[in-house]
Amino acid sequence: MSDTGAAPSRLEQRKVRTRAALVAAGQQLLAEGRTDVAVSVITDLADVGLGSFYNHFATKDELFAAATATAAQEIVAGLDELTADVTDPVERFAACLRLVGRMHRRLPQLSGILLRSGAPMLSVRGELMQFPRRDLLDGIARGRFAVADPDLALAATAGAMLMLGQLLADEPDRDDATAADAMTRTLLGAFGVDAGEAERICALPLPGDGGA
Repeated sequence: MSDTGAAPSRLEQRKVRTRAALVAAGQQLLAEGRTDVAVSVITDLADVGLGSFYNHFATKDELFAAATATAAQEIVAGLDELTADVTDPVERFAACLRLVGRMHRRLPQLSGILLRSGAPMLSVRGELMQFPRRDLLDGIARGRFAVADPDLALAATAGAMLMLGQLLADEPDRDDATAADAMTRTLLGAFGVDAGEAERICALPLPGDGGA
């Protein structure tokens, strides 16, 4: 009886591992800009059988959508963990932007997915924009941000996140930390934060990073 009870669990674990391997392969291909490959290339990269693909995804587009969503979840989870002890919404908003800016050089696969997914990944109501939306609305409620249209502010934030990554890709000698902090100061100023306060916030040590 114990074997009978354990078998479904092992099967489910194998399904989870197979799906994770396919998603990881999809993320790698997205980051490399190779989304036009055959399904067999994906399964070879994932080291699973060709038939396993269709047990989890109907199409390549469905796989790449899952890979993009998973990447967004990974970024958000990392930011949430690193900024869990930051209570001021403006400081948390700034810390997350500064960390995302550094991500482009330090986590190149996630950066590549973000750059190639572009607008769909950075939809103002999408997964990745949860952290700026939360902090922006909290900052407005506390009188720390002066923003008339939160969605417009989020669109500006998304555009800055994306184009900073592209700039760093285009200019490999540009310092990522300096660029990310300058971009964040600019956004804070645009959202009503005093220049001196924006400077102070962007000079704070980053959690898990030491401000480097």
